[in-house]
Amino acid sequence: MSLDDPTAARTPPPPESLATPLQDAVRSASPEVLADAASDPALTEDLALVLLKHVDVSTHVVDRLSRNRGVMKSRKVRLALIEHPRTPRHISIPMVAHLFTFDLMQVALTPVVPADIKLAADPIIKQLDHYYLNKIDGLENPTSENLARWIWKRLKPSLPLLSSVFVYETCTSACEYSGQ
Repeated sequence: MSLDDPTAARTPPPPESLATPLQDAVRSASPEVLADAASDPALTEDLALVLLKHVDVSTHVVDRLSRNRGVMKSRKVRLALIEHPRTPRHISIPMVAHLFTFDLMQVALTPVVPADIKLAADPIIKQLDHYYLNKIDGLENPTSENLARWIWKRLKPSLPLLSSVFVYETCTSACEYSGQ
């Protein structure tokens, strides 16, 4: 039997008894246990996403997760955090600036995202989606720096807590604009 053989027997998942304490913690119903798990530096992207599936998680847990630098590097976790119904605005609004355009579109279409974020993002999405950037007024030279500045000027009046706008060219290359 070779590794490439699709009929080869797959290794079964480990039994529940082999779950790590962190895996058990993110599935817990206890707010204290969830808060400790949310701030644990060993928390992985997958476990953070499991934690965010709790719709009744407290804002304290969401806050602790948003401060976990290791897991907040994940685009999926940031997006799930913004879309979570218990995420306070002081956490979600600054995160909007770190989204890719297609993620921003997803946020605008998600029913649980606060209306003020949707209202601020929707006109920008409509202007950018399926258009040549260099044909949009103010974006004749659509560098990532100019795009970040252009988005900032349109978001900041509606989202006063916005601290900066990130425009990602790739997963590792981005431009940050904070109004200066």
